[in-house]
Amino acid sequence: MAGTAARALLSGRATAPGERLASVIGHRDAAARVGRDALVAGVVEPDVPGLLAGLREAVTNLDDVLRDGSDDDLRAALDGARRHDFAGRGEGVTRVHGWVVARTEARVCALVALASPA
Repeated sequence: MAGTAARALLSGRATAPGERLASVIGHRDAAARVGRDALVAGVVEPDVPGLLAGLREAVTNLDDVLRDGSDDDLRAALDGARRHDFAGRGEGVTRVHGWVVARTEARVCALVALASPA
């Protein structure tokens, strides 16, 4: 076991899916800014349950990766979904504060924003 999953087990408490997803993102401050912009613009679901539902549609076996995967496994799963979003264009990409981002990225950034102090 590695990363967040190991820490959660060793501490005796489970990590919520949104927290687990947010924990594997680098540059959290920048991700939180993008996430806040995505939430304000209404290009992602406005709450954690909705964001997770959208990610479950985009990321194959998300719950299994969250439960059993390493941080690297989770990053790889998110990257695969991001690539798929860009390959499909249209519904898979959105604009956030002038940036073109994959909807998967926007959702994860929104989770970071919701988990971060304002």
